[in-house]
Amino acid sequence: MAAWPCIVAATSAMVPPEKTRQTKSFVQVLHDSCEVQVSQLPSPVIKGDSLYIKITQEEYMRKVSLTAEEIFMG
Repeated sequence: MAAWPCIVAATSAMVPPEKTRQTKSFVQVLHDSCEVQVSQLPSPVIKGDSLYIKITQEEYMRKVSLTAEEIFMG
């Protein structure tokens, strides 16, 4: 037991902190994601033995900035 009454009062009034962030499973994250129509996806191109999907510089930079915001603000 604590020697000082102020410590006893403080420890008896302590409430454990609530969980503020819930961890989701991979399946839950996929289930909560938005649906994408096939027509919205870029068309793949076959060149020789390789498959290419063209992503414009503008689209790439927009996604990179959104990802950075999610990482640092998320």
